[in-house]
Amino acid sequence: MKIQRQDRLMRALYGIIATLFLIATFHSGEVQAANYYLAPYGVDTGPGTTSDSPWKTFNFAIPKLLPGDTLVLADGTYNNLTSGYPDIRCGASATNGTAAQPITVKAENERLAFLQGTGNENVLFITNCAYWRFEGLRVASVDSNIGVSGGVPVYATASNHLTFRRLLVSHNNRYKNSSLFILGAYGNMRGTDNSLIEESEFYTFHRHSIIIIGDNNIVRRNYVNSRDRQDLPDGRYSDPINTGDGGITIYPGDNNIVENNIIESTGIALDIEADYGTATNNHFLGNISLNTNFGVVLHARGNTIHKMPQGTFLENHVSLNARYYGGYFRSSKNTQCLHCMALDGKLGGFVADTTALVGDGQPSAYYKNSLVVNNTTYGFRFVNQNDFGIDSSTAFGHTTNFQPANQAQYASLSSVDPGLGSCKVFIPDTSLLKGAGPNKTDIGANVLYRYQDGELTDIPLWSVATGEFTCGAQVAGFNDIPGSSCFDVHERLHVNTHGCSLPAGYGYGEASDSQPPLPPTNVVVIN
Repeated sequence: MKIQRQDRLMRALYGIIATLFLIATFHSGEVQAANYYLAPYGVDTGPGTTSDSPWKTFNFAIPKLLPGDTLVLADGTYNNLTSGYPDIRCGASATNGTAAQPITVKAENERLAFLQGTGNENVLFITNCAYWRFEGLRVASVDSNIGVSGGVPVYATASNHLTFRRLLVSHNNRYKNSSLFILGAYGNMRGTDNSLIEESEFYTFHRHSIIIIGDNNIVRRNYVNSRDRQDLPDGRYSDPINTGDGGITIYPGDNNIVENNIIESTGIALDIEADYGTATNNHFLGNISLNTNFGVVLHARGNTIHKMPQGTFLENHVSLNARYYGGYFRSSKNTQCLHCMALDGKLGGFVADTTALVGDGQPSAYYKNSLVVNNTTYGFRFVNQNDFGIDSSTAFGHTTNFQPANQAQYASLSSVDPGLGSCKVFIPDTSLLKGAGPNKTDIGANVLYRYQDGELTDIPLWSVATGEFTCGAQVAGFNDIPGSSCFDVHERLHVNTHGCSLPAGYGYGEASDSQPPLPPTNVVVIN
């Protein structure tokens, strides 16, 4: 009997310990995580815990989400007549997530949950939040000349550690000074930091596609195409007129990384505007611009050093068919361009000059292992630079390949046809510039592998089988339009098409089967 009583006491003790552990675990948040469901046809009086009993409105659902929770959006259109819009104000009507347990809002089926604005609100609005994730949503606005809001499809402000993945965003309000996606400030609030925009598609805008105001953000593997959206006669003008102003703009911020994005048919593909804050140490890595006015612009917005883009680093940057310049550095300081390439522009390759807004009056720009081909007038051009230089680079097919010519700051330059064939975004094995740089590096850009958080990896950027870019789900009649969509951009870039095959061994962690050729002997060297 004594042993039985001891057994019962031990079992009771174990039960108490287990109960206390469950209570502690519950309060720590480890078992609080839950899935909830929302649908335009749902009801807020239901449990919301299954897809068969979804809630209806964002205003009801958002305050109930706790760290680790996921709100799953059913297929359908969410608007002011059905579910309203996700207005997420942490500290007021919403809760912050944590690093271990972010709060997630996601489409049940990628891009079939459609948040359709009226132009009179910011459709997906987030403020003062941390550790929220948004996945697979489609978001758009329309034109409206009433209301106070700018009608921005996605607007995050005064937040940190937000993640946006696989979104499909389009149609800003052309009556307002609005953009498709603002990751930044609102009114007098601070910017948004340490956040990620990844593998999303942005279409049909007349101002900016993505604006970054903040520090330590990453914009990665996105596709942008304004589709030359026209201005409205009585609406907010764009500059240049009748096309998107900018693809990805840092306006301003420090230590941001923009990697492996493709920007097509805009005014400026990549842009830094050093306006009312510093713009230092930003990195542009493995990006491609196609049929834009400018591939990249770095622009001082005042007459102090703090108004200058400083320490901007570009690597494996490619500009194709620019209407003006592949790279335009205006009063920027210590700009470094490594393995940059500008092909077939209408005016010039890479130009560094100054404007009336000169920053501290001491701009500087440097190029290494870079290539400019057939940009009509200028290859590399420097105007009023305090310091500048070009090393191990090639310019071919311009009225003036290097201006000024024969400078002490130049080393190992050439003017030779690189023999790219039909290739546009990487140096083929047959090129004279393959392995022709220092330590048998290539002269020119190679956009072949993914960057991850600023580091080049051995993960293929393009499909090994087809050459396709990383695009999301297609919506019939919208992002499946040939010639202006993500799904076939690799064809316009000649990746594994049009006679430009991916390198031998690509995608298998192996080097090319062919040995790099010896440096060309028919080179015009400028000392």
